[in-house]
Amino acid sequence: MKRFYRTNKSINQCLRLSSFTLAANKIIKIEPRALEPIHQIKTLSLENNQLTSLSSNDGNGNVSFLRPLRKVKNLFLSSNNIQQIEENDLSSLTSLKTLAIDHNEIEKIHSRAFAGLPLTRIYLNHNRLFYLPKGTFDSFSMDTLDVVDVSDNAWQCICGEEWLADWLAAIGDRNIADGSMGCVGSRVCTGRLNEEEQHSVWITVVASVLAIVSLLILVAITFLYLEDGKRLDQLTSPLRRVPSDLLQLIPNSGSSISLPHETGVEPLIAAELTQKQPLSSSLRNSAIKKATTNGSNIKKSPLILASNPNELSTGSAVEKKRVRFNGI
Repeated sequence: MKRFYRTNKSINQCLRLSSFTLAANKIIKIEPRALEPIHQIKTLSLENNQLTSLSSNDGNGNVSFLRPLRKVKNLFLSSNNIQQIEENDLSSLTSLKTLAIDHNEIEKIHSRAFAGLPLTRIYLNHNRLFYLPKGTFDSFSMDTLDVVDVSDNAWQCICGEEWLADWLAAIGDRNIADGSMGCVGSRVCTGRLNEEEQHSVWITVVASVLAIVSLLILVAITFLYLEDGKRLDQLTSPLRRVPSDLLQLIPNSGSSISLPHETGVEPLIAAELTQKQPLSSSLRNSAIKKATTNGSNIKKSPLILASNPNELSTGSAVEKKRVRFNGI
């Protein structure tokens, strides 16, 4: 059922009917005069349908389908898609005590939507309300009011207009919040929130800057540490060998190259000196014998002998030139 309207006489015969329910259907719209035959009912349930509005245009403007129900005391409209409550949507319900219009999509309620209604219980929770005009609940009697629930709405509390929080505080335990009350419960208005948010933003900015500076300092310290480590490695690492290091500057004992002797004799190949040294010794001994035999001729002889046998190690050819016997 998507639309409810009067089509037969069966509903006209329900003059003794006190409660009427059309709950859990798919009703989208109810015609303005559809409920006239049951105007005497005390309870009406239209829960769990798809109603989007309480009124519709009958050709003479918008008229609420609840208008005939002047004796209704309990009205259940929970879990529909109702978006707003206009000034005259409930104005004819002069006997209404309980209004359950929770779990809808209500964003706007007229300031005089509840004017003249003797409500004792009202459920507006789980809607999309963010603001109520001041004076919306002025018609409620504090002596007869039992239950109010406006929780789980998107309340926006503006400084200077936070009357709802004060009103809820005044009714005390009759405010039975089934969900979150948001800023209405904390009684913190938007102006103070903005100041706190700005303060929080500055703290966040300063903390971010300090964090970035600290990070840059850590990076710089790490870079300097690594550079010092590289220099230390260069100083402590073994010297690198180059091809010139392979050249031996000081010859070994068996080398074929010898340095100049301290006697001034020109260096010769060590191997030849070693082989010819026995011959030099025999020549020296022979010269000594001849010098002894000739006696006085020794002094006149220009014989030059080296006091050190090693001085004769320059080879037999050199010794022959330097040794003369008997003036020969």
